[in-house]
Amino acid sequence: MSSRIGVDRRLLAGVAAVVAVVVLLYSVLIIQRLLAGVILLASVAVAVLVVHLLLRLVRALERIATALEADADAEEGDVRGAVADGGDTTAGRAGDDGAT
Repeated sequence: MSSRIGVDRRLLAGVAAVVAVVVLLYSVLIIQRLLAGVILLASVAVAVLVVHLLLRLVRALERIATALEADADAEEGDVRGAVADGGDTTAGRAGDDGAT
């Protein structure tokens, strides 16, 4: 699946890998604590994961809303057509036997 914003995923993965190596080297050579770099990388990874999941949720909700809107528009068109023809607007609905 191609990215929608036009950014190559391999480029993003490469940048993320370089940043991870730089952070780990900084934590070992300058701070002299490996755990500081690991905690920083883990927290950034969790933040990226949460943002990714939220974006997927928003896209899924948009698709659901679009589908529901299309169904409502189609149903509204069916009702308008039946009324214009002088027909029964309840005909064809599930659970309706047609008797009034």
